[in-house]
Amino acid sequence: MLDGLDAIAWGELSHAYGSAHDTPGMLRQAGSENSEVASEAISYLRGSIFHQGTVYPATVTAVPFLAELAAGAADRRAEFVWMLGMLADDRHAYGDAFVRVRAAVTGQLQLLVALLDDADPQVREAAAYATAKAGVTAEPLWRRWAVEDDSAARATLALALGEVDSAAAETVLGDAALHGNPQVRVAAAVALLRAGLDWPAGTISALVAAIDDDAAVTWAWARGAEWSEEIVAAPSTQVAVAVLERMLRSGNPRTRKSGLWALSTRCDAQRSAPPVFVPLVAPLLDDPDPDVRGRVMDVLRQGGAAARQFADVVADVAGRFPDTAGERGFTVEYRSVETLQRLGDPRWVEPVCAAAARGHQFRFMPGAVRFTPEVLAAVRGSGRPPGTATARSSGRPLEQAVRRPSPRPTRHTDGGANRAAQPRNHRLRRPVRPPDHPGTPSRRDNPRLGRTSRPRRPLRREQLRG
Repeated sequence: MLDGLDAIAWGELSHAYGSAHDTPGMLRQAGSENSEVASEAISYLRGSIFHQGTVYPATVTAVPFLAELAAGAADRRAEFVWMLGMLADDRHAYGDAFVRVRAAVTGQLQLLVALLDDADPQVREAAAYATAKAGVTAEPLWRRWAVEDDSAARATLALALGEVDSAAAETVLGDAALHGNPQVRVAAAVALLRAGLDWPAGTISALVAAIDDDAAVTWAWARGAEWSEEIVAAPSTQVAVAVLERMLRSGNPRTRKSGLWALSTRCDAQRSAPPVFVPLVAPLLDDPDPDVRGRVMDVLRQGGAAARQFADVVADVAGRFPDTAGERGFTVEYRSVETLQRLGDPRWVEPVCAAAARGHQFRFMPGAVRFTPEVLAAVRGSGRPPGTATARSSGRPLEQAVRRPSPRPTRHTDGGANRAAQPRNHRLRRPVRPPDHPGTPSRRDNPRLGRTSRPRRPLRREQLRG
């Protein structure tokens, strides 16, 4: 195995870390019988020849050897198959060498098709994905579909058929979306959606029931941070609303949270979406699960004017901010304060002042506050809350919260004591000639560096010396 590996001038090829001279050694270690050694080598290969999605000249040359490892390595063969599929998938791979890398993977199609019948179901699952991305015809997929009995492999076959032969697969996928096991139902529903085919009646309830059972689309096939984004972001408004209503009524809090995440994604993608979708969160405002309530507040915080109808409930939650301001992380009360700030609702001012009076320190997103007349009146009427008279910005939460963002933010390393020197000292950040270069002016002779820059001279001297 790996014959010819040493005949290649790997040092003349490049990957993410420079010369690819170390790639043959990593490929050998990736095929090791020692699982730990193989795991570390595969991880290194992902970081070097497939760095965060970027592919390189060394990647092209490595593909045939990755295919050999997929077929004959002692361990982790499925990982090589998934990698080959992702290298041919323009949703995962990119870069100047991508076209050549995908062509190299296509050149291994015969080997990948053979892996559809592998004894290891994990390899078969990965092979359905890799063959679809490498340009397989429908026949090998249909042949395997007829006999495949592993749920995960059958699910990825459904996605592959939807991509390669959607017209012929419509009836089969529709039946699988209704009557398959949970993982297959999810995959078949997504395959129909991607092919632009209608879901048969009953698909939504079957789909959400599968999600309740923790079924999901395999990560390589997903088209978002969470696979469930797609079943809300892609369909028509009517279908998306029906999916969300079912998900948000689920008895499984994980399903409700996934629905809220997908709702946020739809609202982020379409400016017209919030008025339609934000009101759907109403039943979850007092959800028994704190994580769900927190996700609801995230939706409202990003919901714009569509969240205004829930302002009274948000204000009630914000009223508890003084009790939780000292906790780590972004509590639901903190997020409710930010929601009121974005809505221009003045009811955030009093709880922020009360929290500051208890000595809590906190920060809000710069520029988040809408300066409505009501907010400005509330701020002016609040006075300076106890505990906010220190000079540090972290000790002035109210002032910081209502401060308008500066159009040109400046970094002050000395706490702002010498801001007058900033316009002059910024010139020292430019490249300068060595001190002994003819014509280089002395800093002492430069009239533009006045007394105000004196406290900065030791720091600048070190920077200029490098």
